[in-house]
Amino acid sequence: MDPSAATSNGGPLQRKVVLTNPSGFHLRPMQAFAELATQYQCAIRVRRDALEPVDGKSIWALMSLVAEQGTELIVEVDGPDGPDALEKLVDLLTNLENRVNLADS
Repeated sequence: MDPSAATSNGGPLQRKVVLTNPSGFHLRPMQAFAELATQYQCAIRVRRDALEPVDGKSIWALMSLVAEQGTELIVEVDGPDGPDALEKLVDLLTNLENRVNLADS
């Protein structure tokens, strides 16, 4: 985990991710993200730009992000299993292109 992601008061952790997948954050990876997020107890929020954060465990909420290639998303977690959740969710987002290609095979 990136140590710069931690806050000084032990509060929420967050990381920025720039989407490189040419298809952006579309339905299939959104579903995978929400399914992975629901495996964790911590609160998971995702936001872009100055918009309000959305529930990372809800595919419907994630759809409102309309995140195309090049979009910067901020993933924030808050809870006991937050560090592991953040690592896995950021990994999913940074490797969308590879995951989509494997799923289409």
